[in-house]
Amino acid sequence: MQDRGKISNLFVRSKFSAMMALDGITSNLLRTFLTVLGISIGVAAVISLMGIGEGARRSIVAQFESLGENVIVIKSNAENVKFDLEETENLSDRINGIEYVTPVIYTEETPIRWRRDESEMNIVGVNENYPQIKDHPVVSGNFFTSLHVKQRSPVVVLGFNVANSLLNGRNPVGQTMKIDGINYRIVGVLGEKGEGKGEGIDDKIVIPYTSAMKIAKTKNILEIWAKSNSAEDAELAMVQLGRIYKRKVGMGSNITPTNGNGEASGEVIVEE
Repeated sequence: MQDRGKISNLFVRSKFSAMMALDGITSNLLRTFLTVLGISIGVAAVISLMGIGEGARRSIVAQFESLGENVIVIKSNAENVKFDLEETENLSDRINGIEYVTPVIYTEETPIRWRRDESEMNIVGVNENYPQIKDHPVVSGNFFTSLHVKQRSPVVVLGFNVANSLLNGRNPVGQTMKIDGINYRIVGVLGEKGEGKGEGIDDKIVIPYTSAMKIAKTKNILEIWAKSNSAEDAELAMVQLGRIYKRKVGMGSNITPTNGNGEASGEVIVEE
């Protein structure tokens, strides 16, 4: 009987509380509406911010992934500091943890001729290690070899968008195009990175750096890309590189990590 009384009292109290709450809601509908509206807007804002934050995080992660994992970029910002070719080729032997290395040469707005169409295009000059360094596979044909680099062979690998624009999506491998007035044979097509990814490589073409140096009329190397086996190796390699160039040129060398995704990608910048 005592338990029944407790249950009855609880029921009466709950009913009374519910009636008071309902009366409070119905007595001032405008205030109730504004309260509900404010709560709804607050919840929607929190959900939207979380969605935007997650979207931004994924976008940043995708950007870094498109550049390759555990990649080290070595740049010279000092006019009187140039990287020696032989030194570049031997970096993988001198620095623990570096597996692949390539010099990098950029040529901007280089004259290109495809059949009767003429345009200007940005060119990237690298060696045979580019696909491994940048985690960028070839989807058609092949990448050029170390022999092509050594012999300054007129061969070219096209970015994905460039290849699609030539023959309306058909495979251009085996065709020729003129670059700076010289016939280059198309030997491969790179896989698609996506808009805004991979430093816009989809809209560029890649040739041996030795050929790019001839087009750019330079013998100087101002940038090097290297790749390590792991994040730990990349971090150690960046420290070693910073010490080497600081000791060699007697100038500053900044180490700038550029990947916040758990992989160690970064820059070693040699400057005055």
